[in-house]
Amino acid sequence: MFSFPLVASKPAGHALCRAAFFCLLGLSLASAAVLADAAPARADAELCLDAHERAQVDRLERRYLAARERLLVCAERACPRLVSTDCTTWLAELDSALPTVVFAVSDNTGRDLLEARVIVNGKVIANHVDGHAVPLDPGVYTVRFEADGYAPVEQTLSVRDGEKSRLARGTLTPLGAELASGAGPSADGDPHDAVGGRGDPRARRLRIATYTLGAAALASFTVALASSLRGHHMLEECQDGCSQAYAERGKLLYRTVNVGAIVGGTLLAAASITLFSGWRRAASHDSARLGLGAYADSHSASLSAWSRW
Repeated sequence: MFSFPLVASKPAGHALCRAAFFCLLGLSLASAAVLADAAPARADAELCLDAHERAQVDRLERRYLAARERLLVCAERACPRLVSTDCTTWLAELDSALPTVVFAVSDNTGRDLLEARVIVNGKVIANHVDGHAVPLDPGVYTVRFEADGYAPVEQTLSVRDGEKSRLARGTLTPLGAELASGAGPSADGDPHDAVGGRGDPRARRLRIATYTLGAAALASFTVALASSLRGHHMLEECQDGCSQAYAERGKLLYRTVNVGAIVGGTLLAAASITLFSGWRRAASHDSARLGLGAYADSHSASLSAWSRW
């Protein structure tokens, strides 16, 4: 007959306790590792979902560049499959709709200026023109082209959905050449057009002022000459005898040549000033005004003039 002890021996009990302790320790470490891996995974999933949601808003508001950055985030394989699939599809559609512009800068002889700067809406997007296409959101932009030694040029650019490699060229003029051309006649031969072209209202006003002053000067000379000749004829008649009033009238008419010369000369001087320098001042002022006044009697003649630019 065999019998078994109901209580394990002391060494066997210690071994069983140690085994249970190490099992529990291993389970704890494994659980901690799983939780540590799960936390970044949850954070990545939230980042993917946030990018997925915000990209849709950016697309609807035509902020294509911002939408593309978000779609690149949520299209990663680490994101949930449904999110990643959506973002990958939208990214391909967005790349097809995203417009691109190729900027080119040259001088007035057609030579390319590679070291030019391109500024779009106040932001420098290129310090070197190398011919690559630049993606832009659809919209209207103010583009400024600059280069050392050249006068900057600005132009308005309207960028549309789906346009690819649209050429935007700026033609710059050397600073010396620009000053020379600005001081001289325009291509049409009218120096007043230097203000801003033949359609500039300031140029038209100055041309009218110049022509009016010239016509007034010619009329003043003509009237003065005719009056002087009439007065001279009346004085000759008085040599055979005439009334005092008739003689005084003849003297007054004869002296009008002096007034006509003063008035006509002043008008010609004003026309010359307007012709050669008036449009420069009108370019920075709203209006130009000129006033003249003349007075003459049998003893003297006077002229007053005032102007404001």
